[in-house]
Amino acid sequence: MKDYTFEVCKLTEIKQYVECNHYSKSVNGLKVSFCFRIINSTGHIVGAAIYGQQSTTAWKKYVEKECDLLELRRLCTTDKMRNLLSCFVGWCNNYIKKNSDIKLLLSYADPYNGHIGYIYQATNWLYVGETQKDIVLKTPEGKIYHSRAMRTKYNGILKPFAARLKEMDENGVLERIDIPGKHTYLFVLKGKFNFISKPYPKITKEIK
Repeated sequence: MKDYTFEVCKLTEIKQYVECNHYSKSVNGLKVSFCFRIINSTGHIVGAAIYGQQSTTAWKKYVEKECDLLELRRLCTTDKMRNLLSCFVGWCNNYIKKNSDIKLLLSYADPYNGHIGYIYQATNWLYVGETQKDIVLKTPEGKIYHSRAMRTKYNGILKPFAARLKEMDENGVLERIDIPGKHTYLFVLKGKFNFISKPYPKITKEIK
């Protein structure tokens, strides 16, 4: 990987890249703790990752305190170099381990978008099953939001993007899509856990 540099960065430095290249097309509503990027030999961003706390209380299934867990919220690349993303994720995980008290990482692979989680399998995450089926909201521009995003508030007031979603919903331009459960992966950084690891899921065409 000598032609690539892995770096810690700010959300502002990768926001546009992620919104253009991640299938969700959005970083709105994310609780951000760590951001990372891949820089190629010409100085361009060719990959990014965002880790942060979960937007729900799902963390209670895995740890005692919310501050013990981070979710890999966004991961994407525009480079086709073999094993680049797996090396990148491994580097990011190791950085978080060395520079925080986080005990556990979590990530979801979304089969609705063709993802099975091969990157996590390649970097030895534990597979613990699927989440329940859910609903997402798709805007006319193609941005994807979880259905709860429309209820996101700050100090009791809807955040601007949530207000826009609500307005679009009232105007009948939001598309509601039923989606299958997401594949759930865990990566232990510190401490001991007694998770039951299941066989990795497989598909015939590798996408993530």
